[in-house]
Amino acid sequence: MKKFISNEEFNIIIKPILENKNFIDTQYTIHHGVIKLDHSIKVAYNTYKYSKILNMDYISATRGAILHDFFLSNTNGKSISKEAIELTFNHSKLALDNSNKYFKLNNLERDIIYKHMFPVVFSTIPKYKESLLVATIDKIVGSNESYNKFKKHFGYKILATVIPVFIISLAALFGYN
Repeated sequence: MKKFISNEEFNIIIKPILENKNFIDTQYTIHHGVIKLDHSIKVAYNTYKYSKILNMDYISATRGAILHDFFLSNTNGKSISKEAIELTFNHSKLALDNSNKYFKLNNLERDIIYKHMFPVVFSTIPKYKESLLVATIDKIVGSNESYNKFKKHFGYKILATVIPVFIISLAALFGYN
């Protein structure tokens, strides 16, 4: 098995998943402007590190994190399309269905996969602290990937103007002064 991260325990945890041909096909899809497999590994590794530090079930958390986006999209990396918007709200179910089909999951892993879009999909409130951790890490990693994608296309000067205006607009919309 190719080692993606130089941490033997992490590699042992994700090895059975990375050996699944259907899962590896995620390397052919784009998510947040990066290869989805790379995104999933970043989320899984950060989950592994922080769930160990926080004395959580780091094995289940890592497995749920690597599987959280286990679906094959047809949006070709386009962030703003009807298909991409629909996937934002229903890909958790697709990922859970695929994960259940190919792997034996426990309840924690299922909760992580299905509820990783919290709070974007507010009806999926995490049941476990590990699920909330993965949802948080996924938002941080995804935001960073999206920022880098837009920075590459638009440049730093434009983003330095647009992002503060966007944040101020959101604050005004939600009544923060």
